[in-house]
Amino acid sequence: MWFVSNLERLDTEMAALKVLSYEGWIDQAEWQVERESGTLRVKLDFRVGEKVYEAWLSYPHVFPWAPPQIVPRREGEIWSGHQWGVGGELCLQIRSDNWSPLYTGADMVRSARSLLLTECASDGKGYRRTAPSSHVLSEGQQMLWQFQRLVVMPAFLNKLMEQPAGCRCRLAISFSESAVIYTPATLMLADGTEWADPSVPAAFRGRAFTNGYALPLATDDANASLAKRPDKLTATELWSQFSVEPLTEDMVLFLARPEEVYCHYLDAKKDTVSKVGILKQEYAARLSPSNAVLASKRIGLIGAGSMGSKIAASIARAGARKFLVIDDDLMTDGNLVRHDLDWNSVGAHKAEAIKKRLELIAPGIDVQVLRMKLGGQTSRLCCTNQCLRPSGRMTA
Repeated sequence: MWFVSNLERLDTEMAALKVLSYEGWIDQAEWQVERESGTLRVKLDFRVGEKVYEAWLSYPHVFPWAPPQIVPRREGEIWSGHQWGVGGELCLQIRSDNWSPLYTGADMVRSARSLLLTECASDGKGYRRTAPSSHVLSEGQQMLWQFQRLVVMPAFLNKLMEQPAGCRCRLAISFSESAVIYTPATLMLADGTEWADPSVPAAFRGRAFTNGYALPLATDDANASLAKRPDKLTATELWSQFSVEPLTEDMVLFLARPEEVYCHYLDAKKDTVSKVGILKQEYAARLSPSNAVLASKRIGLIGAGSMGSKIAASIARAGARKFLVIDDDLMTDGNLVRHDLDWNSVGAHKAEAIKKRLELIAPGIDVQVLRMKLGGQTSRLCCTNQCLRPSGRMTA
């Protein structure tokens, strides 16, 4: 434990915090050792304006080679836009990537107060000021605490911007352990026709169970700022700014300008607005132009076992769009150690399960299936399906 082996540094830390307390905004600074982890921490109360923040100043075991952390003492509190999630530590001017052992915990406390002072001030328009950030976050980092997410394909965005007014849309929905993900699949156009996004696989569009409303906005639209920050509005109030119809059901509100896209989830029952994170996509940008030749070829797959399943998926990702899969075998739990399919397909014919998998890899994939054993005794009626025409010939 550093505070036992390095008493001189402990004295420095305690003295620095005591000097800081003379400025008059620290109400409590109680040093203690956390029993379970053996971590040295300070039970800290400090004031920003009229508000008192109850925090832990927690020192890591490797201190002074890593910075202390400042976190809310009460679970579930969000103090700042520069905070690592609900109840997480504050991201300060002094942090892991610029930390030096010359800094002290008192410097971290001063930095925390400076951040909160900046953000509690108004920007003149009724919104809290935003403290500048020196971080460049990856898209994955930005989405870490974004439970609701919207995947926006370029084709959908371009089609929406062509419309003279807002349109109803349907969104496919999928789930991960930490998020619910919406993908706009269809758009109801002004002439009453339904446009389906060709860049979203048809099999995935079949999951379009969520209602949405998509609206193109001009760059100078008066509602643009409202679309970006509807902080003070209820779901009903925000909806009324863009539609004359009453809000009678939950709705994903999608607002697009040429340079920016906004999305909010409107909960009709609770009358609340939730921000939805935006993930813009660039479809097929990673495929080499030389792979285009694969799209015109039909790939015959005789056997849909461990090797065949992996080959089929890889070729589909490389650009192939037409397949003929021949296999009469069933998927069992014993196949899972090598096969590309998973438990969702156990009990199904491998050929049909691979067809379903390939159709979710890319749009426009056409998979014909023969559930038959080549060289085996199989009735013509048993193997005849959608890939055989009435004449008995397979489609090209």
